[in-house]
Amino acid sequence: MKLPEKLIKTLLFLTCAGTIPLSALVEQTIDPKSALEVTFSTTSPNRIMFEGGSIVDVILDENKFQSFLHQKTGQAFLTPLNEMSELPTSVTIMTSSGDAQTLSILAKPGPGEIVVLKEKQNVPSKQEELSSDYHSPTVDFLNSILWGTIPHGYGIRPLEGVTFPIEAPFKAKSLRLLEGPFEEILVIEVSNSSKKVEALSPSTLKRRNDLWVFLSKTHLEPGEKTLAIISTKKEL
Repeated sequence: MKLPEKLIKTLLFLTCAGTIPLSALVEQTIDPKSALEVTFSTTSPNRIMFEGGSIVDVILDENKFQSFLHQKTGQAFLTPLNEMSELPTSVTIMTSSGDAQTLSILAKPGPGEIVVLKEKQNVPSKQEELSSDYHSPTVDFLNSILWGTIPHGYGIRPLEGVTFPIEAPFKAKSLRLLEGPFEEILVIEVSNSSKKVEALSPSTLKRRNDLWVFLSKTHLEPGEKTLAIISTKKEL
């Protein structure tokens, strides 16, 4: 029996489609201190999900990405607006558990990427790790400051006359000053005024009396901005 031409074309399409990978899958246990390297598609949606919870926010450069946060499923969909073949761009994912995961993203045409973030294991830190620039604040504490809320035990101080010196090509703008029992916390916006990608590290911002420094991003594209939190010991 001769099959209709339309049916033959449909069967051929389904056979070929079955041999093409529709998406890639990356699984990662959340680590707020490292960046997960992924390659996203510029031609297909890329999906990010948090196993056992939901994505609550995505911090990114709106000039480089189109994003959509699906409230019902708690999943995020990202599409790079242009190809990025050499210099990655950072995107930070905030989860319902209060954890943050930074993605270091390259972009090219191809199948979409699926990123599955898993909850990190609560393993006691080694003593020497507690002396790092991150001091001892929890991720929840950092997130509350980044989101503009006031942590318990802290109050707002006026910003009048508060400046933050920083070397070129970076520029700093003071946004908020909090005072706690033993420290002052300054939230600043750091921008890259150069025409090339610049590396940014806590040591760039840390001053003599500062206890710790937290950065949302460690590389800034030309004109890109990021938030930084600086803790300074109070003079008692």
